[in-house]
Amino acid sequence: MNVENQAKTILWEEFVTCLIKEDNVILITKDYQPYILGESEVGEENFQKIISFVETKMEVLNKKRL
Repeated sequence: MNVENQAKTILWEEFVTCLIKEDNVILITKDYQPYILGESEVGEENFQKIISFVETKMEVLNKKRL
């Protein structure tokens, strides 16, 4: 992911939850840092694919944590 013109790698295990709000996916890390991806950045079709991917990934992480 790019944050303020710098590439940043975040492991999936660092994310604790995701929210779908309006046309945005909001991923929140363990230290409460939000990362937001908007539909306007990737287009409608890609946005739906990303939502599906993120939701699946978060389900797997939550199962591991139980």
